[in-house]
Amino acid sequence: MNEAAVAGESGLEVYTVSHNLLLAHAEAIGVFRNNPKCKDGKIGIAHCPVWFEPFDMNCPDDKEACERAMEFMFGWHMDPTVYGDYPEVMKKSIGKRLPSFTSAQSKKLRESLTSLE
Repeated sequence: MNEAAVAGESGLEVYTVSHNLLLAHAEAIGVFRNNPKCKDGKIGIAHCPVWFEPFDMNCPDDKEACERAMEFMFGWHMDPTVYGDYPEVMKKSIGKRLPSFTSAQSKKLRESLTSLE
C-alpha cells in the first residue's frame, strides 16, 4: 500500500482539489475574456455528466438515492457555475469538509458560464 495515500486526508482532499479547480476555471475565463488576442476565441468548462436511474421507479428510497447521486456527480461542478454554490445535499452531507465560496468567487463562477455576446 502507498504510504502517502494512507497519510493523506481522502475525506477532505478531494473537495479541496475540486474547489480549487472551479476557482481556477473562473479565473481562467476572466483572463481569457480580457485578453484582446482571444477576441474571437471560445472557452468553457467541460462538465462530465453521469446519469443515474432508480433501480425501482416506484421505490421512494431508490428515487432519493438517485437524486443524491446526481447532485454529487453532476451538481458538484455544475451548481457552482450556474448558482455560485454547491448543492444543498452536498453541504449537509459533507459539512465543514466542503469549502465555501466567498460572494466574489460565487459571482465570478456564475459569470464564467454566461456568454458575453
